[in-house]
Amino acid sequence: MKIARAGILKRIHINGALLREKRTGRKAARPVAIHSVDGTVHCSEVVICGPSRLVFRPDRPLPSGAKVWVETRHEVRYA
Repeated sequence: MKIARAGILKRIHINGALLREKRTGRKAARPVAIHSVDGTVHCSEVVICGPSRLVFRPDRPLPSGAKVWVETRHEVRYA
């Protein structure tokens, strides 16, 4: 597993469009996205090593369009 460093804000969400593609029979890419100041990483598995919070903001989505995501400043391991 790779590691996203602790101390910076990370927002983790699922790319619903990729999941819908998989339902139609197409091969899905990695549907989990981790956004931070270091950039965006796409993966299929995430382990959050510390407290986190689930955010639902339908009136103020992320630039990616996500309305539900998980935020943490702790280390995140991903594959």
